[in-house]
Amino acid sequence: MSLRLLRCLALLGILAYPNAGAAQSLAPCPEPFGDPWQCGSLTVPENRQTGEGQTIVVEIKIRRATGPTSRPPIFLFSGGPGAPTASAANSNMMSAQAATHDLVLIDQRGTGASNGFRCELGLREHPERAFGQLYPLAELRQCWDTLRERSDPDQYTTADFAADVDAVREWLGYQQVIVQGGSYGTRAAMTYMSLYPEDIAGAVLNAVLPPDEDVPLSYARSSQDALDLVFADCRAQTACGTAYPDLETKFERMMDRLRTSPSTVRITGRDGTPATVQMHANDLGYAVRILLYNRARIPELPRMLYHAATTGDLRELAQAHYDRAVAILSFASLGLHFSVFCAEDVPWVSEESVPEAVAGTYFGRYFIEQYRQGCLGWAVERRDRRSHQAFTTEVPVLLLSGRYDPVTPPAFAERVRQRFHNSRHIVKGDGGHGASGACVSEIVADFYHHLDPTQLEDRCATIRWALFDVPETSR
Repeated sequence: MSLRLLRCLALLGILAYPNAGAAQSLAPCPEPFGDPWQCGSLTVPENRQTGEGQTIVVEIKIRRATGPTSRPPIFLFSGGPGAPTASAANSNMMSAQAATHDLVLIDQRGTGASNGFRCELGLREHPERAFGQLYPLAELRQCWDTLRERSDPDQYTTADFAADVDAVREWLGYQQVIVQGGSYGTRAAMTYMSLYPEDIAGAVLNAVLPPDEDVPLSYARSSQDALDLVFADCRAQTACGTAYPDLETKFERMMDRLRTSPSTVRITGRDGTPATVQMHANDLGYAVRILLYNRARIPELPRMLYHAATTGDLRELAQAHYDRAVAILSFASLGLHFSVFCAEDVPWVSEESVPEAVAGTYFGRYFIEQYRQGCLGWAVERRDRRSHQAFTTEVPVLLLSGRYDPVTPPAFAERVRQRFHNSRHIVKGDGGHGASGACVSEIVADFYHHLDPTQLEDRCATIRWALFDVPETSR
């Protein structure tokens, strides 16, 4: 059945969401999912420019709405780039929407079960590789050589993924969809919105990465601004300021010491055995950035930094750095991460733009140099920029941000909101990388119920900031 006919039938009320014929090609998901989950896959051309050559299989999970509904389905977009969606699903995700919306999860090409580009880089066996650099170049090149034997990494851009998403939408018989994305998933969602505007009924964008932002140019500044906010808020909270006096100065001195001489630190490897690593200033900075991602860890940050700065004991921060690096590479597809950013972002970061972007930051040029080095080892063509096209839309959009976000600060969402004429931006006061928590879930549920940003109540408005952990004697 053609897309044109599907849309005509839907307008006439003949076709429900979704098309019954498409549903018959899916099968029940294995446990622990079961009914109403269905699993399937769609074969698509790897090279969407020519439509010729080898194909790849795109993995899909669908949870059918448990109640009678004709509401558009929700298509979920994961972050990274590199995080899988269908493969990482749990049976209870987005349960508030279970009765009224189908939920469609697609492993982005190059992730999960959709020809995943996994590169673990041996960090489990060699913890020292996680320090002193973001991505060990020799191991990254080895992963590139291996993947090139079976795939063409040039064909894994955001726009290629958007084409896959629309093929899935058409195959399933949906007329319009709601997109929800987090972090890089917001860019993937917005790319889909830009390339297929007639297919969009609404959007929820959490931790917004603007289409016109070139990664990683902003990383140093956004990390610095988030940490500065922690320092300022600690000073403003009397107990925190008393417990951790001159925290910012102590942190800067600690960074200066590590720039001069890295510190030898003992951590615990993933197999439980101790390992000795060399922690550099940029490793410490990255550990701070990691902790700022998670709103549950932000209250600990002043205590952790003060302890490290006053005792010289960096074990807690080094362990956080290592654990995060191993977890991400075990879960996400680093090869897809580089296939996207080395094709769409890094080559367009002009040298003239760097000094101003990194001035006064504790990271300096670190991210720029690390990504440029990584792209030498992951030599995709500078092919695609459709994901960077700014656009306007009238569809209802909810934008969400975390106040302490070290990657996609609230200013990014505000920049995007200017072009989305039917939108609302809500900032979670204690949020890290994105907004989360009960009040956020309630806001999102309200938005899906009405698809009208003007009717939303900011249920998180009373949350002003993170409440930092302090000793009992300082309370």
